[in-house]
Amino acid sequence: MKRTNITAIAVAAVAGALAAISAMVLLPGLESRSSGPSYLPHGLRITNVAAASTVEADPLKSRSAVPAKAPARITLGAYNVQNFFDTHNDPYNGDEVMTPKDEASLAKLAEVIAATDADFLGICEMEKMGALAEFVNDRLPDQNYKFVHVTERIGMRGINNGFLSRVRPGPITVHRFAQLKGPTGRTWPFARDLLHVQIQPDEGAATVHVFVVHLKSKRDGKNDPKSTKWRTAEAMAISKIVREMLAKNPSELIAVVGDFNDTPGSKPIDTLTAGGPIDGPLTPALAHLPDEQRITYLRPPFRSQIDYIMVSPALAKCYVPGSAKVVNVEGMIDASDHAPVVASFDVPIVGKVAQ
Repeated sequence: MKRTNITAIAVAAVAGALAAISAMVLLPGLESRSSGPSYLPHGLRITNVAAASTVEADPLKSRSAVPAKAPARITLGAYNVQNFFDTHNDPYNGDEVMTPKDEASLAKLAEVIAATDADFLGICEMEKMGALAEFVNDRLPDQNYKFVHVTERIGMRGINNGFLSRVRPGPITVHRFAQLKGPTGRTWPFARDLLHVQIQPDEGAATVHVFVVHLKSKRDGKNDPKSTKWRTAEAMAISKIVREMLAKNPSELIAVVGDFNDTPGSKPIDTLTAGGPIDGPLTPALAHLPDEQRITYLRPPFRSQIDYIMVSPALAKCYVPGSAKVVNVEGMIDASDHAPVVASFDVPIVGKVAQ
């Protein structure tokens, strides 16, 4: 199939996704609760998809710019909630060996999520959309997370990507069946679906493209110690997607958020990071912080940064200085072995706003 035909199919699919999102279904019992979460529809486009050195100065602060018109501020975040399973055995997933979180863990998880105060929070290791929506409804009723989504993938052990959002999402793309070619020519799939969400922080604001990622873990693979080649193949595919978007529109606002399962200076992170040895297309929002302030994986002896918010050049210019941080809450390891990361951006108004 020629590339032009693929583009036409993608455009049609996005139009379908927009129509589907306009017909969201509220969870039972939430019809009259304005703060309750909504399911996003299952009619999402599934597509095939044909990588941080330490920075001494704050790379985003140095490029900050104030738009001519009052911008729309949005806080983006990412949080690996560590094996958030429901209490029901799914015969199509390998979840029977996993233990649901207990009451203390759920309570602490809600406390940590509330502390992020993120308008859009990318979620990793979530089994079911229903379980996440129920959790938000029961434990985060005042956080205004009206929009909930999880890309449920059959046949895996149930650690999926998703998000919570106060902002109504636009089109959603799930990259699932891609064959990712690594540095040695071998191919892999995405270990977890790459989730692409378009959001508009406010009426008339520019669109922000958010990719929620969870790259392959460091468990050894066949002829792939610590699965570094697999993670690098994933990073190369993400870099290619971002570069193609920027080639069409250098002003595109893009954020890649989530659990990258690797540390600054590694091959997968360098593949994505601008200014590094590979000169990737993105800037890590937390790169200017001291090492100790960037720790997102909490269990010793592996305490390190493996969770990131990486942004395109245009979104870097929208960065709110001082907003990028790792969220710390006392006792948070009871909720997850990861800490969430957040950063805020002032998105320019580019369209007409109703008076």
